[in-house]
Amino acid sequence: MKKKLVPFFLFILGLSLFLYPHIAHYINDYGIQQDINRFQMASAHPLDSNQKDELYDDMLKYNQSLNENSETTITDVFTDDIVASNPFYQSDGTGKMSGSEGLAHSHLFGSSFYFYIHIPKINVELPIYVGESENNLLKGAVVVSGSSLPLGGSGTHAVLAAHRGAIQHRMFLHLDRLDKGDIFEVHTMEGPLVYQVTGTKVVYPNEVDTLSIKKDKDLVTLVTCLKYPMNDRRLLVYGERVH
Repeated sequence: MKKKLVPFFLFILGLSLFLYPHIAHYINDYGIQQDINRFQMASAHPLDSNQKDELYDDMLKYNQSLNENSETTITDVFTDDIVASNPFYQSDGTGKMSGSEGLAHSHLFGSSFYFYIHIPKINVELPIYVGESENNLLKGAVVVSGSSLPLGGSGTHAVLAAHRGAIQHRMFLHLDRLDKGDIFEVHTMEGPLVYQVTGTKVVYPNEVDTLSIKKDKDLVTLVTCLKYPMNDRRLLVYGERVH
């Protein structure tokens, strides 16, 4: 009897190991979608519209400060020793911004993110966090330090990074499937921004020359590791605003 049970238990164990990633993806996709739904509701009906406007204005001022600072450098979120280091946390010149895991306004919507990305071709929606902590990278995409916040507008270049994949979520696993002409959307408190892929490039982590702000362009670049779980090169997907 015991000998007959061994193959059965081995079968159940193997089936469990096979199904676990799929179940984990489903559960985490559902949780992320619930967070995004709450963000959409709160953006449309904020509890404090004045506070929402103040936050948006602070973000615009931050982007303007990047545009005026030619010495701003882009960091690599996957190799540098960074813990929620985006300068937007530190100060906006008035002392309002502080904190390591959220903004001064961080619970305006009962959420710690104010943007999300939707990539229809690969069926991905992820929150976008301001702060490159490993905790944030495990939950979604992050704004790379030294790049613009993804608000759109001429003279902005938001660089958004996410892992190539995790056991709980696909993240940017299939980012390499995007081709020139494909569309992705960045959703903000003020509505969606639509970007069209203009090209892709494989680079080493220190090759950041294409990630600088262009004065007359509205750009978003998506970044992930070239091949999960290898970490020696980066895949860049360039996008330019079309709507």
